[in-house]
Amino acid sequence: MLPIDISKSEIIQCPILQLVERGSDKTTVFLPNYGEFGSTIHKLIKLVYFFDCPKKIVCCRKGEEAYFPNADDFYYDWEDFVEEKHKWGFFTKRSLTGIEKNHRYREYKNLLTQDVNNIKKALGEDCNYIPLWTFKHTPIFEKYHSHFVFDFKPIKKQGAKADVVISPRNRSSRQENNFLEWDGIINVLNENGYSVGCVGSKNQSLNLSQSRVNSWDYDDNASAVIELFSNCKLYLGLDTGVSHLAAFMSIPMIVFSHSAQNYYLTSYMAEINKNYFLDLGKSVKDISTITNSVLNFLNKVDIQLPL
Repeated sequence: MLPIDISKSEIIQCPILQLVERGSDKTTVFLPNYGEFGSTIHKLIKLVYFFDCPKKIVCCRKGEEAYFPNADDFYYDWEDFVEEKHKWGFFTKRSLTGIEKNHRYREYKNLLTQDVNNIKKALGEDCNYIPLWTFKHTPIFEKYHSHFVFDFKPIKKQGAKADVVISPRNRSSRQENNFLEWDGIINVLNENGYSVGCVGSKNQSLNLSQSRVNSWDYDDNASAVIELFSNCKLYLGLDTGVSHLAAFMSIPMIVFSHSAQNYYLTSYMAEINKNYFLDLGKSVKDISTITNSVLNFLNKVDIQLPL
């Protein structure tokens, strides 16, 4: 069910809105996201939550269950076949401006067909299957995406807590989006009495020895991320999937990029975040610009806290 009234003419032009409005009278299987985590947060969690059907089965990775609070079941026996550097959106694209051409695209398409056929054999042909990779960029959905919100709670409370949460992205896809000077920022925050926690996946994040906690060190990564966000004073991050989750949860946040990256999508975060949001922009080279902005915010928060 759509969370707000949207005109029929706009719904017709937007496949994801059509799906949500229509729902299904069958068990619905949301097929895997073979691409980036950002698409899970920006589209998939919203589609799953607001879709009306008798039973929802989400094909996801173990440790992501907390992102789908009203799902009925999960399916894990699928193949994450896309090489990390080729992940983009829900699946992968042959080429993008400024991005190395994906020479394995045809191979990936064949593997996707095989994987989906295996899922259908396991779960039955009578289900309603939703292929996520058909949802291209649609300005109409972007117009209304900030209304598709709901609350997250950790499935399992694990005691994850830090004053500042960061996402130390370390991916081979669009490496210019990575930032390698987190240790210097953590040093400054620690010297000022603030602890730092990291969120993300272990294989796509920097291992920072001075962080207090890492979400990937807990049994339930998604619950740890949600708990860290819920307990922190501020999130500091890049243009990456975990930052979109922080914005979705309306966590006070500061974002930046140290490079002049081609794709910088922080406007989505600003639109959905109902809390403090500061975008330092692209080509931020001076670490003190980042740390001063963080400390200015934290010092004001601490002044306002009751003694």
